[in-house]
Amino acid sequence: FTFLKTHAQTKIIAFVSATKQVRFLYETFRRLRPGLAVLELHGGMSLDKRMKVFDQFASKDKGLCLICTDVAARGVDFPQVDWVIQVDAPDTADTYIHRVGRTARFDREGNALMFATEAEQESLLSELAQKKVDVRVTSINRRRMFNITGKLQSLLASEPEVKHLAIKATQVYARSVALAGRTKLSDDEVAAYAHSLGLHEAPPVTLPTQEELTSGKKKKNMSKLERLKEKIRQKKLAKKQKEMAGEAGKEEDGGWSQLEEDLQEEKATKLSKFERRQKRQQELFAAQGPDGLSGEAQEGDEEDDVLVTVNKGEDAPLEEEPATQAEARARDAVKKGRLRVRKDG
Repeated sequence: FTFLKTHAQTKIIAFVSATKQVRFLYETFRRLRPGLAVLELHGGMSLDKRMKVFDQFASKDKGLCLICTDVAARGVDFPQVDWVIQVDAPDTADTYIHRVGRTARFDREGNALMFATEAEQESLLSELAQKKVDVRVTSINRRRMFNITGKLQSLLASEPEVKHLAIKATQVYARSVALAGRTKLSDDEVAAYAHSLGLHEAPPVTLPTQEELTSGKKKKNMSKLERLKEKIRQKKLAKKQKEMAGEAGKEEDGGWSQLEEDLQEEKATKLSKFERRQKRQQELFAAQGPDGLSGEAQEGDEEDDVLVTVNKGEDAPLEEEPATQAEARARDAVKKGRLRVRKDG
């Protein structure tokens, strides 16, 4: 905060290890206002937001600070950057070179500043010396520092979401230092870091296991192609383990899961009330002839006598009443065409 306050007329890129740290610093400085505009850039942002931030940062010459993770360290060219600050020490010397490469581009002068603990200094200086990088060690003049601990504590007390970011930032910082493999923070160092973010006490920190440390070192020495192959291999392995776990689960449940699937299928194929009614209508229509009569009625019509009596007896079947006038006229026309014979012959 003190550095930003005293370099408000410059253009700065500040690197941290993880997204949670970017979010905490951005939300904090946005409220405390160190005297220059603050932007954030991390892997959790969409491509559109990244491009918007890139354009904002590239369009200004001074009075701007971009807080970011290593997502902005490679392959990105920001013009006229005055300072590159590494708030967290890089995991490798190559990462240091890529970060610092964001300044002093195209024959322009630039400056770089890196914060490191005493435990990190020795191994960092040795790694950078192997890469023929000249580094000058300096110390902070604490008498000229702004004390914002009280403001941070008040901010965290009034805004729970910022406090949550402070807790997460402390946890990921401790893990990132351990994963770098140079040193491991003590409980007192974690508490001091948490206090610097405005927390009254250090949150619980889960440090990486030995297996995670080994895989982290192995990944650090891999090329991009090797990392991609390893990622694909891990996905295939996870898929295979999931399939094996599913098969084992089916064997353990004694076939109950299959029975449940069959019942679900049967339930899915059950007809609704409307579908059952429609099916009954189709069956009834199929049982009737083309004239809408059943098969028995059609056979009776074929055997009907040509000679009919005028006066029918009691045993004679009753004729159906015509439903409409058109049906009545049609029936009368049929009757007129028949030969009528009286009882006396």
